[in-house]
Amino acid sequence: MMIGSTQTNFAPRPYQNECVQAMLHYTGHAAITSLAVGLGKTKITTDFAREIVKRGGRVLLLAHREELVRNPVDNYLSDDIRCGIERGTEHARRDEPIISASVQSLSGARLKQYPHDYFTHICIDEAHHAVCNSYRKILDYFSGYQLFGTTATCHRYDGQALGQIFDDVLFVRDLRFGIENGYLCDIDCRRVQLQYDLGQVHIRKGDFVQAELEQTLSGTAESVAEVYERYAVGPTIIFCVSATEAQAAADCINRRNGPIASAILGTTKNRAALLQDFAAGKIKVLTSYQVLTEGVDTKNAQTAIIARPVARTNPGLYQQMVGRVLRTAPGKSRALIIDCTGISESCEICTAPTLLGLEYYVPPPASRNSKTRLLDIPLDTLTMDQIPSSWIRSQHTVDIWSHATGVFTHGIAWEKLPDGCAFLDAGSSCFLVSQADPLGYVTLYENKTNHGKMPLQTALDTVCSICRTKLADERQFWSLRRKKRWAYDPATPAQIALLCSYMPGIAEDSLSCLSKADAQYCLQQLRYYHNKREGVY
Repeated sequence: MMIGSTQTNFAPRPYQNECVQAMLHYTGHAAITSLAVGLGKTKITTDFAREIVKRGGRVLLLAHREELVRNPVDNYLSDDIRCGIERGTEHARRDEPIISASVQSLSGARLKQYPHDYFTHICIDEAHHAVCNSYRKILDYFSGYQLFGTTATCHRYDGQALGQIFDDVLFVRDLRFGIENGYLCDIDCRRVQLQYDLGQVHIRKGDFVQAELEQTLSGTAESVAEVYERYAVGPTIIFCVSATEAQAAADCINRRNGPIASAILGTTKNRAALLQDFAAGKIKVLTSYQVLTEGVDTKNAQTAIIARPVARTNPGLYQQMVGRVLRTAPGKSRALIIDCTGISESCEICTAPTLLGLEYYVPPPASRNSKTRLLDIPLDTLTMDQIPSSWIRSQHTVDIWSHATGVFTHGIAWEKLPDGCAFLDAGSSCFLVSQADPLGYVTLYENKTNHGKMPLQTALDTVCSICRTKLADERQFWSLRRKKRWAYDPATPAQIALLCSYMPGIAEDSLSCLSKADAQYCLQQLRYYHNKREGVY
């Protein structure tokens, strides 16, 4: 049972009702809805299922975790409708029009107990898992159904696009929407530096290699406990790099403060009881490894300590962790996110500001521990504090992005932007590749021309072709190899003059330290923001 969930009889929020109506009026085969953590995906799904039953249909709810299987039945549907569960030793009856099933259980022998056309609708929670073989086995077995997926984490970084399963993106509401409209808490964010260095940790399939990450952060439990004691506010969840570190952090906190912390791991058998104690205030701290990222409602939690670094190419995992503390609750107006960064200050790491795409390079803090309100960070302003110190560092980030997503950039000098887009100032033409949509497709812009949606690799191939055929005389702008030849030369007077035109009031002599490549990087970002304000993108 989900802790802190509300029973079925509360009115839907306006956007939830809008989403349900969109699902009811959808005429295609398979669509996905993307809602940020805490915006009520289960409420939407169960309201939709209830309406389908009224119309004579039968609904299968699919999920991959115990909490996600039981939550719709226990907390949203049990008051007024017959619901069955297919999980472990639990079996549904044929007279139950809604069945909530574990993928692991249903994809086995019990699948053939159902006729192929038994369900009129299938709804998948945490639908970013839907490309897995166990889901596909179920979807391939049944026929004649309409498919809906809900998730807060649409993007996968293993090369598999959700467009393999879903045809359309039906509805999207993100974290910024939730915060700005008061459905989620605003965020206070703090960075605290710990003594570890991610310089030798590789990225594979979109995130840091787990074994290397564990080795690098081994022995940091004492420091994490100190971070909790110095900075945490209210009930706290600490996301750790391994089960060993999670247990060690809990033990350290208890040794210093009395029995206030518990580790909750994949092997923990009394997880539900621990969550109940946390909700009741009997436990003040939960340390976790790979458990509390999905399917758990801990709305009383006020602080999240991210002691498990997340690669910038895997924002979905970071969002899931942060989402544990964003739900509103009586007496709680704000959530505190504490990012435990390493000594390298690596730009490859997801942090609280990057969660909403509000920054690219974190401005140097006044002290090692800096705190700011998330939505107070300017989105459309690039100041000298935000000018990158190294163009090569920026290119390293592009390389990481390319490797993690499995795409080939053809040696084009792309720049990654705060909102996840890729931007190229190729001289007489500007190109923008949008962040992938929930189905895994991007939109390619060339100046004011929209080339439409396409796979990311297709967009990169298209830009490469245009550059080599139409912009060959401007190779110094778009060729990474050519650009590296002049990267370290001082910025030209023309570059400095153009920067000053974009940033009125800036002193020319303050820009004299820039290299050509640094100046070009800044111009690309400023030109992007200018075009965005002008409605080009």
